[in-house]
This record gives sequence, C-alpha cells and structure tokens, in this order.
Amino acid sequence: MFRLTVSGTGAWSIKLQQDGQVDICVQPAQPRHNTKVEPPLEEHKMMNEDGPGKEVLFLRESDSIYTPNTTSCLKLVWHEVEIQVNSSLNGETTSHQTTGGEDQSDTEDDEDLDRTIGLHTNIQPTPAPSIARSEVVQETPQTDRILLPNELSILHSAHSNEIEVETPDVGTSSTPMEQPAPHDMQLFSSAHLDQTTTMDLDEEQPAEVYLAVEASPKGRTRNSRPLAGTKRTKIDDVDQSENSLTPKQKKARVIPQDQPSPRTRASSQASTDDGPYIVSKPKVAFTNSAIPESPAILKFLKTHNGTQVESVKTGDCTIICTRSGQLKKSMKLLLGIALGVPIVADAWLTESAKQGRFLDLKRYVPESLSGIWGVPQRDLLRDKIVYFTSALRAHYTPFREVEQVCKAVGAKKVSTKPGKELKISEKADIVLFALNETDPEVATFTENGHTCYSRDMLTHSILRGFFDFTSDDFRLNPPKKRGRPRK
Repeated sequence: MFRLTVSGTGAWSIKLQQDGQVDICVQPAQPRHNTKVEPPLEEHKMMNEDGPGKEVLFLRESDSIYTPNTTSCLKLVWHEVEIQVNSSLNGETTSHQTTGGEDQSDTEDDEDLDRTIGLHTNIQPTPAPSIARSEVVQETPQTDRILLPNELSILHSAHSNEIEVETPDVGTSSTPMEQPAPHDMQLFSSAHLDQTTTMDLDEEQPAEVYLAVEASPKGRTRNSRPLAGTKRTKIDDVDQSENSLTPKQKKARVIPQDQPSPRTRASSQASTDDGPYIVSKPKVAFTNSAIPESPAILKFLKTHNGTQVESVKTGDCTIICTRSGQLKKSMKLLLGIALGVPIVADAWLTESAKQGRFLDLKRYVPESLSGIWGVPQRDLLRDKIVYFTSALRAHYTPFREVEQVCKAVGAKKVSTKPGKELKISEKADIVLFALNETDPEVATFTENGHTCYSRDMLTHSILRGFFDFTSDDFRLNPPKKRGRPRK
C-alpha cells in the first residue's frame, strides 16, 4: 500500500508527494526525442526513504505514475470546470404584487421564495453574445438618438441628482406612472433600469420606460439643458434657434437690401424678372451730371475697373449718368436712348462708392424713362427723310449730333437744303422740322402741301418711344397775311 499527497499548483501541473512505503515510478507523457535512450529509462523512481524530508515531484498533464510490481498506472488528465451563467439581455426579474389591504411582513422568513433571483449554471454555451446595453434618449419629438454604453454611464452620473425615478417597493402593488406633460423631457430606455422593468427579446419593439422629471413652475424642466454626452447637429441647432425667435426677431433677421433714396427710386415698371442689372466693368458717360466734380467717386470708378467716356456710340458706352429729377434733353441723352444705353441717376454711382461695389442699375432708373429703359428705338423714323430748316440748323451746335440721333432712330437721310426730294417724294416720306411759326420756310412748305413740326417733337417722341404725326401738338402753322385796308 502507498499514499500520495496531491495539491494543485495551477492549470498546468499538480504537486506529488510520496507518503507510503512503496516506490513510485513516474513516466513522462512526452519523452525526449533521443533514439539512444529507451523509453523505460525516461521514467523517474521516487524511492521510499525514512526521514523528515519527503521527495516532491510536479506532474504535468498526461504523466503516468505506477508501482514497479503492477501493470496498471494512474494518468493525470485535466478537466476544466465549465460554469455558464444565463445572462440574457432582459434578465429574469419578477416582482410580487399584493392586494391593497395586505401588509408586508418585516421578517425575512415570511418573504415569498418566488421573488428570489439566483444564478443558474448551464453546461451549454450561450447561443448568442450579449447585446451591449444602450438607452434611447428623446432629444426632440422628431428624432431619437442611441447612447453607447460609455455615454450611458456618463449620462447617469451627470444627472443622478436631477432625474427622479419613481419605483414601487418590492412586495407592494405598483401603480402606472403618470406620463409627463408635453413640455417635460422624456427619457426612453431600451434596457432594464434597476429591477423595475423587464424586456423580452422576442418582442418586435423594446419596452419603453418613462422617467418622471419634475417640472419647474414656469414650465421649464430641471433637465432642460442638453444632456451630458450628447451632441446635436448644426441643422437641429438652426431649426431650434429659428423656432425660438419671436416674430419681431425673425423680422429683424431679414437681410437688409440697399434701398435708394426716394428721389432716385426706380419705377416698378423698369423691374423685370431677369434679375438685377449689374455691370462689372462699366463705361460711364456723364450728361448734366455732378459726378465729374467729385474726384473721390471718379477714383472709385477707376479702381473698380470702370472707365469714364465721352462718346455714347455703340460699344463705347455702357451706362449714362445724369442728375435726378427732370431730365435735360441733351443730344447725348437722346442718342443714348435711341441706342438703348441704360440711363441712371447719379445716386447709382455715389451709393455704389459708399457700398464699395457696383449696385443694381434697375433701382436708379429715372421715372420718365421707365417705359423705354434699355430698349433701342431704331424704327421710329424708319425710311424717313428728315429735313431741318436753315434757321433750326443754326440753332443746333454742332449739328452733327442731331444728325446722329436721327439716323439712330432709323432716318434714311438727314438734309438741311431743299432738294429734289421735296418735289418728287411723297409727303408721307418726309418729316420737316422748323424753328417756330415765324420761320420763313414754314410758309413756303405749307403752301406746297407739307406739314412742318417744331423741334420739340423730335425730343418728346424719342422719350415716349413713338412719333404721332396725326397730332396737332407740335404742328406749325404760318401766320395769316393781312391785306391793305380799303380807302
């Protein structure tokens, strides 16, 4: 007979100590790879020796021990103990409810054993890994946000003193919690909180837990500020900031637009649906304008790629500036209207200099030009022969500008000397302009059946966009001759 003392030293070996009176042989599980040494020689024999010191040997897994006189052996086999805890997401917690008239016992002996929650061992592996705990925090009525476990711990620690959770006592009847007012904050939890709620994984939607938050007298909750560990998007911030504004504040947030002065306000007829009329590199001509006397404004025009020009011919000029109020009918202005050059008040350039950029031209159109602004008038005198009397020709200096205006509105020819055209041409193809009724040529043309018009007809017709030859407004009639009185 023999006796062995075995004590564990970890998951890799055990300690063997001989206490009997028989020798013990130990055969290693994995002998050395040496062909010269026979396997029986690899064994170790623990001799039986009397004395206080006992031989101790560490056995590894699959090592064998036996006595020399036996054919059987003992082999070390290591079996790990597998303990499985049933850890589902919802847990298995139940609460016992009593009726209204019963009292709870103060002793532990009377407690219901059904409420005891214990751990169950299971030798089978868990079918699926545990799901990370998360909470759904309702930040706004439209969107839900999932908090990660690390954010969840921050959330509970940051608001442990502010959120009051009403939980029924164990063993007492639990009453349904009142839903907070619409203005109160509601926190929804998809995981169990303490032992007040449970959730079944087979359900399609997770159970919701309402956390009652005490509201302040003014309707503002304690937890009205943003929760710790949560972030809002920029779009939500903008929407909430817009919704929080009063009507007066929303009106004040409207981006103001540059408004011209009442004297230079453009007519509503000049505005179209094409958008603003802005010229990046304007070529500006001035007629009856005060801008040339302002070096600062001219400097602004030059530094912003603008140019001051004198000619208003096509391609040479893009804008004409004039004084506000009643227009002075200069030949430069009439030529610009005939060619369709935009004409604006001086305020366009002065206010552009204040703003540091060129403003919209349409807001500075003179009211008298609102009907024809920017529209070329090339067909007003199409195929007409225009004749000026000698007295009227001397009034225009230089006459070349008047000739350019007439040709710009479609005149076929401009003449100042009577020619064959006045004799052989039809009266409908000739337009005669004279200085006034006392002009000597008016009587001659009238006797020949022609109609003479004053010089104002040319300027007014270009400003209004058409010629009315049937009207008597600008028709000139020679004075009647007085005969000698009879004796």
